[in-house]
Amino acid sequence: MLLFYRIFAVVALLGIVVILGVLIRFKFLRTEYLYHYQRDHILRTYKVKKNVFDMVYRTKNETGQYIPEYILSKNKKKKYFICNYAEQYQEISFFLYTFDSQLRMKKIMKIKEKNNALTSKMIRLPKKCNSVNILIHTVDGLCINKFAIRRVPRRRIFMFSLLWGLIVFCLLFALRHAIVEYFGSVQKEIFFNSMEGYWSLLACLAVAVLVWLSFMVILFFKNKYIFKKRGAKYEF
Repeated sequence: MLLFYRIFAVVALLGIVVILGVLIRFKFLRTEYLYHYQRDHILRTYKVKKNVFDMVYRTKNETGQYIPEYILSKNKKKKYFICNYAEQYQEISFFLYTFDSQLRMKKIMKIKEKNNALTSKMIRLPKKCNSVNILIHTVDGLCINKFAIRRVPRRRIFMFSLLWGLIVFCLLFALRHAIVEYFGSVQKEIFFNSMEGYWSLLACLAVAVLVWLSFMVILFFKNKYIFKKRGAKYEF
């Protein structure tokens, strides 16, 4: 019986490594965007002063109906976004996707303006932002695009939580075995087959289940709340 517990403890430690590899490989809580990068047509470039450039872009598709052009102002330290509206609106909001030089998503900003002028306010962009795309959210109460990021599927949250529960169980089981091996002396085999041994095993399982359920509840709530309130979820 003691040999069985020793083998199981080694398997538990190996299981932690394997499960962590699965979590890293599949990224169950990865962000999935509903919108993919489109290169806008650049109309002209102005050199405002040394190392400061304003680039004027023309938008495409439905975005162009409401925001036909925008400007990216760049220098070494700061970057700004300004857009021209097709007309004045009581309220307009849009998602501003920002990308780095490798076209990797850096941040999604939600911009809202009321009783706007034909030119928007100046919006500070992330330092590594190299290009942007615009996705119209709402115009005068009309919803054009409801969300910017896809909600995380429930099965992914379930698997993510379950795997972390398994990691906790394997870790506690291996820790329990190591403590008994170190302090148990000749009584260790007796402990593994005693009521105290079984209760300690159940305690490890109970903590793992609690971690699993806690992850489930927290992530389900976070996913639903942010998706509903903000139209996008943050990276978990």
